[in-house]
Amino acid sequence: MSVDRPSRAQIERVCRTFSDETTMDVFARLYIIRKAGMFGRAHQHLAHFLEGTGKNLTFDLEGLLRDVPAVKDRIVAEVRAAHRRKQTHGRIEIKQRHYQARTQTQIDWQYALGGFIVAWRPIWGRSGAFRLTVLNKYQWHAEDRERTRCIHEAGERLDRAGKARNYMMMGETVLELDPTL
Repeated sequence: MSVDRPSRAQIERVCRTFSDETTMDVFARLYIIRKAGMFGRAHQHLAHFLEGTGKNLTFDLEGLLRDVPAVKDRIVAEVRAAHRRKQTHGRIEIKQRHYQARTQTQIDWQYALGGFIVAWRPIWGRSGAFRLTVLNKYQWHAEDRERTRCIHEAGERLDRAGKARNYMMMGETVLELDPTL
């Protein structure tokens, strides 16, 4: 099995052969850890899901913006455009493709958070300052995937059976923009 990019057939063979718990473990060992790093964010988020507590998990939104410039650039562009239209607040969808992940750190963020919505609003009295807030559910989406569908189905089944739990991921930071631009 190619570890860097296993084929759909290879992934489905793992899913057919093993239990959902073992499928998730194999996925973590052969894919997440290999691509995103041992004990990185993605591994921690998967472990939190598999622990089954369902407790909220806070993440470092400022760190995400520092480590993944493509995500920050998208948010900045959207906030500036909306602000020019005199919008006082808004929501921006970040999809997995927006990460443009090239480094292990960027891949780690992408695998940990997936797609999410960031809400923004200005901080009154601070020109160019905006509060960014993310509240996003960690969950598996079998309907959105082709190649990795059976892994996502395993995650969904584990949640439904109470052997793992989806949970809310939360992050907040202040985005400072030059108000003259």
